[in-house]
Amino acid sequence: KIRMTDGWGLQKGHKLCYKTFKIFFEQLPNRFGQHLSGSKSRWEQDCQQACLHFAVSLDHAKEDYESGDKQAYAKVIWNELYLSNRDMQHDLLYLWTEYILQELESLKKVSNNEFINGWWRFGKIPSIDDRARMRQKIIHEFENQDDDQEDINKSVE
Repeated sequence: KIRMTDGWGLQKGHKLCYKTFKIFFEQLPNRFGQHLSGSKSRWEQDCQQACLHFAVSLDHAKEDYESGDKQAYAKVIWNELYLSNRDMQHDLLYLWTEYILQELESLKKVSNNEFINGWWRFGKIPSIDDRARMRQKIIHEFENQDDDQEDINKSVE
């Protein structure tokens, strides 16, 4: 949504967003129809609502992230994809945040024409090795926070 309104103006950008979602939702049952049980139209409606809500939430998270909330994407992912499950592995939130930020940087290099025509590709999905790297990064940052706190305590004494 943000890319389309930035690239083509508010009115045209909204029309492009609407058409994009319409095409996406027309393709959804064709691609996943074999996995459905029960009412197809109800399933489509539920998917449309969830996808649209998730996309809008990510747009808001981008604005929050740029305003200084470095956990904005993690919050959206935890709420929308993991349904606020406290038992999930939280390193995944950091991993998906890193992936989203990388994709946003990659999209800056894509022209509006390439973007609207779909002449670009998403980057590689994070792997198990990426997850292990992220866990080590989190551990390292946590250990450094402890060291910094000890230095502060020593300087106060």
